[in-house]
Amino acid sequence: MKKVLVLDFGGQYNLLVARRVRECGVYCEIKSFRMTMDEVRAFAPDAIIFTGGPATVFDPGAPMIDPEMLSMGVPVLGICYGLQLMMHLLGGQCCKADTREYGKTELTHTASPLFDGVPETAVYWMSHGVEVERLAPGFEIIASTEGCRHAAVQCLEKKLYGVQFHPEVVHTEYGRQILENFLYKICGFRPEWTMASYLEEAVAQCREKIGNGRVLLALSVGLPLWLDGSFGPLAAAAGYGLAVWYGFRNLDGMSGDISGFALTIGELCGCGAAILWR
Repeated sequence: MKKVLVLDFGGQYNLLVARRVRECGVYCEIKSFRMTMDEVRAFAPDAIIFTGGPATVFDPGAPMIDPEMLSMGVPVLGICYGLQLMMHLLGGQCCKADTREYGKTELTHTASPLFDGVPETAVYWMSHGVEVERLAPGFEIIASTEGCRHAAVQCLEKKLYGVQFHPEVVHTEYGRQILENFLYKICGFRPEWTMASYLEEAVAQCREKIGNGRVLLALSVGLPLWLDGSFGPLAAAAGYGLAVWYGFRNLDGMSGDISGFALTIGELCGCGAAILWR
């Protein structure tokens, strides 16, 4: 199954980027920008998306990556900070924007696979105080706004794309179509992944690893965490061999026999569950 690596640079919409990719029927995982090249190669992504982030790319200590990631031969889409990082690493230059753009902004694009089927002018969501001043070699401008000349860029030969706007938010009128263009037309993905199929695969993987063994699952902090994605597949795979170590920080609101709570978990997950309390 093909997959996208969503590299997290600390932006507020990072989880939303992954959600939009999955809504397009494409599997993706969010990883920290601190991934080493060995870890990236082991993950073997078929495409990479750089998210936005609050840092200024030319400041000391700004989040960086190994430039080799941009020469792996897989398509890359840089969003906001991701665009600026791409230019910074490949020989371009960024600067403080003369006009800070925040909110709905009218953008006009030229011909590009990224904007295929998208009206020439539409409303996009901007949120930046830094912009690209000089393009890296091999790149060209494919979209601009009144206050941002390099609102979207591309290097067709290397399948590298960057956008200053946020296609993942609903305020960008054709954001979903732009992401689909990147995933389907540029990367060659098909909408073949669903959460249901992922859960089946996760349960199968858990069963293979567990075998006839027993599992101790450690959860912490808030009560709803036992319903997170780690519990369901493990419970279905381990059955009565699953024990949960649950460390509550706050017992307010908890009353009655906790064995009843354990039984409720077991019923919901279709298995038995033993709850170990701290």
